[in-house]
Amino acid sequence: MNIHDIKQRVLEHHPDNHFFDDNTMEFFGQTLTMFEVDKISDCIYQISAPMYAPDSQGIRFNTGKWTIRYFNIHTNDLTLSRPECYRCLATMHDYDNTTSYPCAGNPKGASK
Repeated sequence: MNIHDIKQRVLEHHPDNHFFDDNTMEFFGQTLTMFEVDKISDCIYQISAPMYAPDSQGIRFNTGKWTIRYFNIHTNDLTLSRPECYRCLATMHDYDNTTSYPCAGNPKGASK
């Protein structure tokens, strides 16, 4: 899944969501191509991009901060905190490298 897939699913299921609006992205100096997508489990993806702001001369610079959201493939929600994996009802912070859940929602890099 890439950032374009996530944007499409968010807007299809939540048309009032303004996260991907041109004005919002421009305010933070971001474009879709800046976003990294990391699969955290079979159900959850983390999207992130650096934030930019104008200096006193109007030139954009990297603020050192990041926009981070979590996308749930079951609900098509973007959230600020790691959501529950609704298929297995396990919260992301409960995952460890030895536990397997019904949706195979193991953390990135963990063996199944």
